[in-house]
Amino acid sequence: MAALTASAVMPRRRRSAQRVPTPCVGTHGRDVPRRTRLADNKAQATQSVATRHSHGDRGNEINRSFMQLSFPPLSGLVQLEPRVFSDARGYFLETFQSLRFAEAGLPTTWVQDNISRSKRGTIRGLHYQHQQPQGKLVTVIHGMIWDVAVDLRKSSATFGQWYGVELSDENHWLLYIPPGFAHGFCALSETADVLYKCTALYQPGDERTLLWNDPALGIDWPAIEPQLLSPKDELGKFLRDADVYP
Repeated sequence: MAALTASAVMPRRRRSAQRVPTPCVGTHGRDVPRRTRLADNKAQATQSVATRHSHGDRGNEINRSFMQLSFPPLSGLVQLEPRVFSDARGYFLETFQSLRFAEAGLPTTWVQDNISRSKRGTIRGLHYQHQQPQGKLVTVIHGMIWDVAVDLRKSSATFGQWYGVELSDENHWLLYIPPGFAHGFCALSETADVLYKCTALYQPGDERTLLWNDPALGIDWPAIEPQLLSPKDELGKFLRDADVYP
């Protein structure tokens, strides 16, 4: 994948009083703007599953019928937009199917599913496990969040950079965050129910917390008051002091 190709898909917005950032990328330690609208790189962003993973026409056709994939500029992240079948009764969609995920080069073994409910203004994160890192597949089953992933791979060209995107029960998007990233989100709706699958079990002693508002990260969090955080998340570490990956 090219160094800084980006997704060109913009989210549908709910009517809301708060400012919600567009999908964007933040930089660390560089003399460039901290926010880059992904639409600016639209021409670079259109990558088929076949081009990305070389599975051939059949694999590409199967995956396109299942969901559309786009690839944010931080290597390893995958944004998924499922196909939604709607009628007078409601809607139906698939969020995971092992054969189709395998064809797309995504994990097929998930060992733990978690659901969290958060009140508006709640910020959770930025969390990761150091010795037993987790890949996560994040989606929203009720409400809306601003979801953020931070690259903590020291050898990565995008170390210290972040990616943010709005996930909601309206757009039904999912974000795959591979091992090597910290993850967090802010609840934008009155309540938000987040479902995420994990590739490794939760290990309390291995959990780390990166400070959500570290100036070195410069994450563009939505302007919502009050902001609700746990005592643990308020005491997260600055990037300069955090345990990171090779």
